[in-house]
Amino acid sequence: MKTIYIYLLGLILTILACKSQKKIELPAPLPSVTYDTVWTIPASYSLKPHLTKEGNVIYNDLFSPNPKGGSIYLVDGLTGKQLFEWNNYLHTPLPISDNGVFYKDNKMVFCNGPRNYCINTENGATLWRTQMIDHSASSFIYSDENTYYYQAMSNANYQVDIYKSDIESGKKEIEFSIYDSAKTHEELLISPIVVSKNKKNEDILILYVFYRAAIHDYPPKTKIFCYNLSKKKLDWVEDFDDQMNEVQVSNFATKGNKTFLSGFYQKTWYIFCLDNDNGQIIWQQVLPNFCVGLHLYEEQVIAISAGQSPICSFYTINGNPRWTTSFLDEPYYDINFDFGDAIVFKNYLISTQGDYLLGLNLENGRVICHKKMALPNSYMQYGIAINEEKRLFYVQDRFRILCYRLPKEIAY
Repeated sequence: MKTIYIYLLGLILTILACKSQKKIELPAPLPSVTYDTVWTIPASYSLKPHLTKEGNVIYNDLFSPNPKGGSIYLVDGLTGKQLFEWNNYLHTPLPISDNGVFYKDNKMVFCNGPRNYCINTENGATLWRTQMIDHSASSFIYSDENTYYYQAMSNANYQVDIYKSDIESGKKEIEFSIYDSAKTHEELLISPIVVSKNKKNEDILILYVFYRAAIHDYPPKTKIFCYNLSKKKLDWVEDFDDQMNEVQVSNFATKGNKTFLSGFYQKTWYIFCLDNDNGQIIWQQVLPNFCVGLHLYEEQVIAISAGQSPICSFYTINGNPRWTTSFLDEPYYDINFDFGDAIVFKNYLISTQGDYLLGLNLENGRVICHKKMALPNSYMQYGIAINEEKRLFYVQDRFRILCYRLPKEIAY
């Protein structure tokens, strides 16, 4: 029996030895892929990256390892090396809206629920923190790019207060209030707001107010207010119920004494141009879908509509179409415009489109760049920041902050 076992073992070893002599066919090597990536940093659900004047990058991480979460970071724009981490919150942080933050000089001001913060973007020092207790704060804040910023605070009692806050100190005061004297609509919601000028060169606030009845069965109302910051009074109030039953919250754009906004009425989307002096509509044009962004370039206002809709450019003076760019052809099957995913850079409109970076020449609307750039399993989204001198751009996906080289097609 022992001899049989030895024989079988020898047979098995012989078979294995023969198989080992057989030539193994290896798969052909994969073609090399070069990504224009400079560095990446893990980060979840960040703000749109911001480039400081020193060339460094600010971002935040909602689920950062810090026990409080939501840390804000400054990293070197060339290497990604961390320069500071800030987490000096008054309360467990909430997500920060891109419309709830602005930058002025070396300051970052942002709101987080009813709490506002200002930090030094050079060293991460906390400059001030404020908290509202008895109000429900809007997550949007609007700067006059000078001394103050404005924020709506609702008490859900037929009233909304518009606060003015000093950028240097954070000190707040009520600039004015809007009250539903008929007491039919408990909630007055404000968004967006824009700081602009009238023909007398006076500072004004243009703001959209949506009246919502939370208890009573009253239809909603749409009004636009103009508050004169120089004279401390309302210049005009216009009821737009018969022209637009919802103003899209993408953003307002303003140029001279005109304000541009988008709205929806009877299943049609529009872009409107308002006269800042009286609230009258100067012109309006139909849009292909609901608007997710309005941008100004020279004498144009560019409207970006959702999804794969065309981008439309209009002359600011009279609303006449200048150009329209469609994305129905096969190369653009991936196009999906969303809030905040585009910026104006020099004479280009640049938009993050998942795997691709899209660039349009704003002079004629032609696509000059539609380049696949994202890393595997990545998805560029929510807009970019561009370092003009170094030809780098910064973007987030769902899990990282990334630095890429700007494509050569974006020439300047």
